[in-house]
Amino acid sequence: MYCKAKSAIFVSMKSIKQYQEQFVAYLEHYNRSRSPRNLYDPVQYILKLGGKRLRPTLTLMTADCFEGDVSASLDAALAIEVFHNFSLIHDDIMDNAPLRRGQQTVHEKWDLNTGILSGDAMLIMVYQLFESYNADQFQQLTTLFSKTALQVCEGQQYDVDFETRYDVNEDAIKKALYKKPNPNAYLATFAEFLILNKESDYTQNVIKEGLREFVETMILQYTEEIKTVPVHFAGSIAYFSQEEIKAVAQEYGFTVGNFERRPIEGLVNYHAEIAKSSSLS
Repeated sequence: MYCKAKSAIFVSMKSIKQYQEQFVAYLEHYNRSRSPRNLYDPVQYILKLGGKRLRPTLTLMTADCFEGDVSASLDAALAIEVFHNFSLIHDDIMDNAPLRRGQQTVHEKWDLNTGILSGDAMLIMVYQLFESYNADQFQQLTTLFSKTALQVCEGQQYDVDFETRYDVNEDAIKKALYKKPNPNAYLATFAEFLILNKESDYTQNVIKEGLREFVETMILQYTEEIKTVPVHFAGSIAYFSQEEIKAVAQEYGFTVGNFERRPIEGLVNYHAEIAKSSSLS
């Protein structure tokens, strides 16, 4: 396998399997029995359940790709894997899941309190793994990791909020889309969730990516018109996303006109003005 590094030189790399094997060997050395057993046995158990080990493998590959020291990257790769499995323990608790990778989940095999406590211990173990790096690297790693870990928690909360607000049962969704009138209006109700939570960086990205796709598909085809004519927007989604639409419009170089929340109101007002003018003349 080859990778174009920052220096624009192609460097030879190992196969994915070799990176996986290197990581698994390091994990097995790390994942040893510790005391108290009731705290660390669940940690050892979840880390032994397997999986593709994709995240740590990509970490090692990235280090190699940019001509870094792969061996020195093992603790960072291990930290990512430990954090991933920590999140799985807590996810399983929140979802009340009985199985993980075909085996009992931690809270089922032990109990709920053990699952919470062992998961918390794994989060602390991540920071311990970063301690193997020098002060500058440690600060960079912990800063990025803390930001990412908090985003994971935020995403999980959005997931809970979404499932609480909407009926996400598969049959209910199919019925709304294929057996009830106005499926487009049904789909638009989900936009409300994004708008209500648009202060989040993640939600901002989702909104703007959707707007970019809309602009590229529906607006940019009018190449000459948008040079001289402002683009007006109608509907609640546009009305409550005005700042995001203006930002995307600036990216693509066209002018935004009016935002009409309820198009019918503008039409009624237009004809009301005509009728008023006619009565005065």
